[in-house]
Amino acid sequence: MESPPPPGSRARGGPSRAFLRRLGLRIGWVICAVLLALGSAGILAGIDHQPGTAARAELTWAADRAIEPGLVAAASDLDHLSSEVDGLSSLGRVALAALVTGDLTSLDTAIANGKTLIGTIEKGTPRRGCRGRPSSATPG
Repeated sequence: MESPPPPGSRARGGPSRAFLRRLGLRIGWVICAVLLALGSAGILAGIDHQPGTAARAELTWAADRAIEPGLVAAASDLDHLSSEVDGLSSLGRVALAALVTGDLTSLDTAIANGKTLIGTIEKGTPRRGCRGRPSSATPG
């Protein structure tokens, strides 16, 4: 009398039940991974839209026109502030050079000029809408 085949072996020449189960689980996991990847890609594609496109310019036209003078004024103020900060930077380099060479008179002059320029920058800052004070040039 023949003994029954051991568990997990092929019976009658076909694939074993365990092999088919493992294959089915692997295919299932691959399908789940693909679905998850496609779902994530869809969510990211839905979130990623450019707010500044000209696709529907008529929706923002009125607000764009209302804020344009404020933006022009702010750009002008920032250019002026940039030149003042550049001047302060050059005074700092002069003060550092005077400190290294031991020229105390030039150092005192550079520090005094820097304090004056800092005062000028601070006086202009509230007008520019900095330090938590909203500028009157921008709507909203």
